[in-house]
Amino acid sequence: MPADTPRGMVEIFDDFLGDTLNGDLYVSTVSAGGTVAITGVEQDGTVQLDTDATDGDAAQLSGNLNWRVQDGILGVEMRANLDVITTVGLFIGFTDATSETDLIPMTLSGTTFTTTATTAAGLLFDTDATNDDWHAFWVDDDNDTPEAIANLRFTGVAPIADTFATYRVVLYDQGAGNPAVAEFTIVDNLGRSYQKRFTTNIDRDAVLTPYIGHENHGAFAHETTVDYFYAWKSRGG
Repeated sequence: MPADTPRGMVEIFDDFLGDTLNGDLYVSTVSAGGTVAITGVEQDGTVQLDTDATDGDAAQLSGNLNWRVQDGILGVEMRANLDVITTVGLFIGFTDATSETDLIPMTLSGTTFTTTATTAAGLLFDTDATNDDWHAFWVDDDNDTPEAIANLRFTGVAPIADTFATYRVVLYDQGAGNPAVAEFTIVDNLGRSYQKRFTTNIDRDAVLTPYIGHENHGAFAHETTVDYFYAWKSRGG
């Protein structure tokens, strides 16, 4: 934290109470036939990510590439729901690009993870997986974590259709020459909290952006609703 200010954190918090997304703060990417937009229908303000019923289509929302862990702590938290929890992949966390056309940063088929992102860390739900539960996962410089999938899995913890839960990913700097520690947290609609913590292989100087996005894994439309978007980091010197 710099010595000249008591404001030691850089933060963005958005309840989506305006009419349109702020294009200076967010990058939205959506396949043909889909939308990413603030809706006037939902109470308290939300943004909705929609895909049409085309297999492989995706809808994504990210911040900008302003974020790195080496200043101390880096976190993202979103309260979100998915309307239909079949034939879909959903990722929430940090990634290294503001958009990947028709592709979320990572997917899970059976017990095999596939990463589109070069560097990313987050929570992944994928109905193509052997177990339809949330998983923690990360990749750095195209090197996927060697952590066993059984350790990455939040056993018995999955989204409930059209029901909000809160998702949090926090990266902690461990100093020069050391990779980041990652903490993955899910708080369900009953207030139950589930958490996993790992030492990752993510470089402390990796430039990242907070992100949420889903990808169709079948010919079925999906909608992700984000109640709020919160990202924070230690202010650099």
